[in-house]
Amino acid sequence: MGASVTLMPVRMKGEHVRLLHRLWREDSGQDLVEYGLIVALVVIASIALFPQIATKMGAAFSSWGSNVQSIWIPWCPGSTTVQCP
Repeated sequence: MGASVTLMPVRMKGEHVRLLHRLWREDSGQDLVEYGLIVALVVIASIALFPQIATKMGAAFSSWGSNVQSIWIPWCPGSTTVQCP
């Protein structure tokens, strides 16, 4: 009770060989594949670098927020020209 093996007819084998040969020679979709690979590379690099960038951006915005808050002097209520001491 062994596994049965079905052989491809010779005509069908020749068609597959011709198809593979034609796909190997033609380069009509090559640009699209190259663009896809470039996009994949950019996405992978972005995912790898995002945690480092996020940490540095968070620290920069926090520092900026603290600096702005310590420098800002609000206007006195009801006035648009006099700052409160």
